[in-house]
Amino acid sequence: MSERAVNRSSSPASPEVVRSFRSQLTAGEDVVDPITWAGSVPQAQGIAPRVRVGRSRWFNLLWLLPIGFVVLIIAVAAAQGLRTIPSVERFVIRNPGTVEPPNARASSGVPIWVGVQHFFNLFLM
Repeated sequence: MSERAVNRSSSPASPEVVRSFRSQLTAGEDVVDPITWAGSVPQAQGIAPRVRVGRSRWFNLLWLLPIGFVVLIIAVAAAQGLRTIPSVERFVIRNPGTVEPPNARASSGVPIWVGVQHFFNLFLM
């Protein structure tokens, strides 16, 4: 006797119970009706993620996109305005922010090995 046959015969359900369950089965439909599917659970629309601000106020995180864009535009405008102040111009001339010595030869661009790696990285991404 195979192991499968032993497992079937040792089932706690009697053949009468199995027949009664099988008699209750119905044929499935080919199309899902959204009105009766899942016991007519009503449809619900998703909401954008929210974060609590303070004790009782919720803030929609999607507002961070336009707010961040406006803050970025204001920061760029402020930086451009600061560059026209004479003391800031003198500071930038004194401290250019580069580590390249003044007598170094002009950079001819990106080394060939970096360009090749970037090219192959295009296919690996």
